[in-house]
Amino acid sequence: MKSEYAAQYRDLYENHWWWRARESYILGILRRERAQKKHGAVLDIGCGDGLFFDHLAEFGEVEGVEADAAIVSDDGPHRDRIHVCQFDETFQPGKKYSLIVMLDLLEHLPDPLGGLKHALELLEEDGTIVITVPAFRALWTTHDDWNHHFTRYTKRTFLSSARDAEMQIESLRSTRARRDGNAAGAALAKARAAAEAGDNVMPAIMEAVKAYATVGEITDAMVEIYGHYEEPIRF
Repeated sequence: MKSEYAAQYRDLYENHWWWRARESYILGILRRERAQKKHGAVLDIGCGDGLFFDHLAEFGEVEGVEADAAIVSDDGPHRDRIHVCQFDETFQPGKKYSLIVMLDLLEHLPDPLGGLKHALELLEEDGTIVITVPAFRALWTTHDDWNHHFTRYTKRTFLSSARDAEMQIESLRSTRARRDGNAAGAALAKARAAAEAGDNVMPAIMEAVKAYATVGEITDAMVEIYGHYEEPIRF
């Protein structure tokens, strides 16, 4: 996002009719979809400074992911619940979410299919995911340039991406079902122990790969020892 636009983002979000209408519309959908479902963990991907957190708190405990450190206030009220990092397979929170929102986020990702697949991996089995995207390449303007968009969508292209992501999830589930779970678990434990001891983790990671441990499982094992890297906010 261009720095000039980032500086105005909070004011636009709080006062521009388009953001106000989108928020109202999405809250209406969530209240209908989640009315009979239990509250749980909520993840706002591309959350900015957590401007939607107070409303999302209606549906559970909220946290977010934001790649652009420039729009996250160091002293903001929700700063301790915002992960400043890229949303990809390196983001391994160690839990799943009952509600995930990706509001105008996919068009910012160089690998939107990978991002969508990872979001689905983090969703509980009966969870809800809400996604909005900008429509039609023909409507491309300087607004897209300022926001560093890679693309716009049609209903057909978005549904195609969603189906591809779902197919990849099914393939992953199939692999997990066929593998030797004990061998994969032992290999992951070995990688975790190597990291904790300060040893070279690559041999153990290669063993985990051969046992069909997933990238997410391996990353999660490393995060348990090394923690998450969060880009420092610079002024």
